[in-house]
This record gives sequence, C-alpha cells and structure tokens, in this order.
Amino acid sequence: MSKLRISNEGLLRSDIAQKLDVKLDTLRKAINDGRLQELEKPTKVTVKSSRTEIDAAESDRLGTACTRVEERTLAAFGAIQGVPVHFEACMDVPKGGVLTSLPALLANGLMKGVHSFETKITGYYTAFHVLLLLALMALCRIKTVERIRGESAGEFGKLMGLDRIPEVRCLRMISTEYQLDHTRLGARMFSRWCQENFFRYMMEHFAIDLLQEYGTQDLLPKR
Repeated sequence: MSKLRISNEGLLRSDIAQKLDVKLDTLRKAINDGRLQELEKPTKVTVKSSRTEIDAAESDRLGTACTRVEERTLAAFGAIQGVPVHFEACMDVPKGGVLTSLPALLANGLMKGVHSFETKITGYYTAFHVLLLLALMALCRIKTVERIRGESAGEFGKLMGLDRIPEVRCLRMISTEYQLDHTRLGARMFSRWCQENFFRYMMEHFAIDLLQEYGTQDLLPKR
C-alpha cells in the first residue's frame, strides 16, 4: 500500500506503472477491481490571511506578491511571451463575485481584436491580461487606473489567474499608448452588441439572411 502513495505526487497512471515495473493494463485492472486504492492529492485551499503573508514575504525578492518567480525571470530575459492564466483554490477573495459576469463580457466581444496587440505588448503580461484587468475594473466600478492602488495587488491578481496585477505606471503606459481604457472598450463592445442584435432581429422578423442583397438608407429629416 505504501507504493500507492506515489499517486499523491500528481503522477499519471502510466508513470506509476513504470515506477512499479508493471504493465499499465495490470495496474488499471487492479484499481478497477478494487484490489488497489488510488489516492488523490488533496487540493490545498488558501485563505486571505495566509496569502497576505506570502505576498509580503516576496517584497524582498521581485516585489510584493510576485510569487511566480521562474516565469517572471524568463519573461524578463525574453524567453517567454506572456504567462498562462492559472486559477487556484482560494477562499476570502475580495470581489470574487465579478467572475460570474466574465462569460457575458467574453460573449459580447471583450477579446475581439486582441490579436492585433499580441506583438506590441510583450513580457510577463499580454494584451489579454490587460483587457481582462480593465474589464474587472469596470465591473468593480474602479473608474481610473490610479484607483487600482487601493486594491491588494495579490488579491486582485487572483481574480485574473495571476500572482498579481501590473503596476499602475505600467498599466497606465499600456492603456494610454494603445488606447485600451475601459471607456473605449465599453463603447466598442456596445457597438458590437448593437450590430449583432440588429441583424438577429432582422433575421427573425424579416428573414434578411435569405435575401440575395440588401442595403440601408438614412432616415429623411423631419419637416
């Protein structure tokens, strides 16, 4: 039974079979028959107080809440471009409820055109991260970039699946240079929503998708 504890290390069944020097089918049959018990690695859930201590301890290294040291180092030397979003099991995350609104924002074109900024915004953060942060700021009613200083960088980063959010000066530079402030994003998403709903309405009531050609005409001014 002690050998089965290898599965607690997060290994695949094929890796465990290789370590035990048995065939994968033999191991799978033993587990399915109940002769062997496969132990799962318990998920570690963190609370706000413990995360605050960890974030503060990192201030002596790369900065407050910079816990993904290896990826930040690789990004600094240009070895990688952007880091993947990775959500962790956390409790007591401030403003965590805003995540329930993200699917609606994505469906309305939050990330439309993000590929045009991929080669311009390089490093640890990408255009995807910046747009996601601006969307979360709008949902949290944080109207300016400067007001993000009042939020915990590490806790807000947990909402994005990162260790922390960008510094204000970095975010201000990116959003100003590439016109990515949340006001313009909201206007662009609303414009796209209006266009999609207009054509959806026209298809449902006037079967516009069945016409071979169609056009639009400006309304005549009132006399």
